[in-house]
Amino acid sequence: MSQQLHQQANALLYQVLEQPAASRPAFLKEACGGSRALLDMVNSMLSHIDQLDAFRRKALREPHV
Repeated sequence: MSQQLHQQANALLYQVLEQPAASRPAFLKEACGGSRALLDMVNSMLSHIDQLDAFRRKALREPHV
């Protein structure tokens, strides 16, 4: 992974998160300009964020022992 690609992905991630969930895929596809590596990287970041959110929601629902 190149440093430039990582920087582009980080910047794009914040832009994608500002979009309504329903329009994110189309926005991301257009913003990546055909770069499959960039698209895959941002999708991976979004997946990790979704997993962390699900974990956090579950932890907040369950009583702490």
